[in-house]
Amino acid sequence: LKGSTARTDYNADDVFPENFFSVGEEWSGGHLVYGYKVENVAITGEGTIDGSGPDFFGEAESVGWFPWYKYGLKLHPLDRTWFRPGPMIAFFLSRNIRFEGVTFANTPCWTVHLRCCDGVRATGVTIAADREIANSDGFSIDCTRNVEIEGCTVRTGDDGIAIRASCTRHAVTNACEHIRVRDCDIASCCYGIRLGIGSGTIRDVVFENCLFAGNETVSGGALFFAASGRVAEFVNCTFASNRTDQIFRSFNSSGTRASLVNCIVAGNVAGDFGGGFSYGSVENCTVTGNRLSRTTGEGAGGSWADFLVNSILTGNFAADGETEKNYQGNDNTIISCFTEGDPRLDADYRPLPGCPAI
Repeated sequence: LKGSTARTDYNADDVFPENFFSVGEEWSGGHLVYGYKVENVAITGEGTIDGSGPDFFGEAESVGWFPWYKYGLKLHPLDRTWFRPGPMIAFFLSRNIRFEGVTFANTPCWTVHLRCCDGVRATGVTIAADREIANSDGFSIDCTRNVEIEGCTVRTGDDGIAIRASCTRHAVTNACEHIRVRDCDIASCCYGIRLGIGSGTIRDVVFENCLFAGNETVSGGALFFAASGRVAEFVNCTFASNRTDQIFRSFNSSGTRASLVNCIVAGNVAGDFGGGFSYGSVENCTVTGNRLSRTTGEGAGGSWADFLVNSILTGNFAADGETEKNYQGNDNTIISCFTEGDPRLDADYRPLPGCPAI
């Protein structure tokens, strides 16, 4: 399936009340494929859905930006009024959506956007964006619950997987929760993972056994969980056994009031920042078993949070496997945290009876 480049072949921006567009980022509300209040829909097979993304742009604008900036070289579409289509594959207020084995290529904007949906499963999907196109995110999950993404390959010019709580119409009735991402290979020109766009609660999210390699930004493109925007809250999130040769900083909420409760960052391997929290409020969290793979790396499992309480930060190591590097804060507030010795955790990094943090 090849996407048209004619604006008349796309839906209107106001095709349904929840549809949206962005003048600032220069994309319309048109979609190549969309579903509104649908159920039991599947896109499967070995074929390709191609959004013709590069055809909406001219030549790359500046070689100086790539790969250090999240927005690509192809930033301004040729059409200066309608701009370009929005998210290529989009589902709103829908249930039981399945993607299997298919390739989504050359998106003109976000590749797959799921807003206020319930029940999504993606297995063996390949996302192959033009990595020079601005806003060419992979999976965008907004106020959606019960999501499984497994065994997928994602190559994007913006965030690999973005988990949002930004829907203003239905955020109260559609929580962003129960999301599992496992065994995926993700390379991004921005953040491998971005959490916290918007101001809602994100809870029960698991990223496990994923590879983040070939990411192209210095400021966290390898594996980076960012609370960007306003007030953000993360509850019961787990990031375990992931690998990257670059940065793994579990949360960086600079400029944002972020709260992290009952989260686990454990068993990850990174070139730099093998875990830890930067800024924000951290409560009842565990950072353990993370290690660096580069001798020049720093901050394995360390925390720079503004406020830490009842948390475990132990068993995180530098590349030599001997130097333990847990907490590296300066003016931070630490209350009742465990930073040395055996924290008594089970195989899933949950506290056992007698755990000092209980």
